[in-house]
Amino acid sequence: MLGPIFQNFEAFVTDSLGEDAWEEVILRSELSEPDAAYSSLGMYPDSDLSALLNASVEISGLEASVLLERFGIFLLMRFSERFPAYFESSDGVISFLTSVDRHIHVQVRKLYPEAVTPSVLVQHPPDGPVIIAYSSERKLCALARGMIKGAIDYYNRSGSVEEVQCMHNGADQCLFELRLDS
Repeated sequence: MLGPIFQNFEAFVTDSLGEDAWEEVILRSELSEPDAAYSSLGMYPDSDLSALLNASVEISGLEASVLLERFGIFLLMRFSERFPAYFESSDGVISFLTSVDRHIHVQVRKLYPEAVTPSVLVQHPPDGPVIIAYSSERKLCALARGMIKGAIDYYNRSGSVEEVQCMHNGADQCLFELRLDS
């Protein structure tokens, strides 16, 4: 997994659980890098994020899915600050979410050829909710749900996101129904 994910997870933990929380999370985690100095240019084992998440769950008392969803919202907002052009080039939530697989992940793979990005496909039928299909070996569907909610917030919209199919229940992909209020 890419270093910026870990750097942002550290910022999220510090921001949401307190200044000393990150040190405690590191102490409770069995990591591949004992010093846990995550570089923005580095690639790190997925198991490190799992260990950091599990330690954060222990410290916060929250469920992993709740923390991941909150991290997704946080991460989307951080990305909007760091990469504003991706957000400004979209005219709203749906066009932004559509650009994730078509443009953003393409650019990520150019910068990090060894990166394994999730698949995020958007269908917008005329007579129903927007359907977002997420698939990844990592099965971080709660993170994806949080990022979708973050996009709703970023574009100053209101609406709901419901996960109607989940990889954790044996499906090959997660499906989210996105309903934006008028």
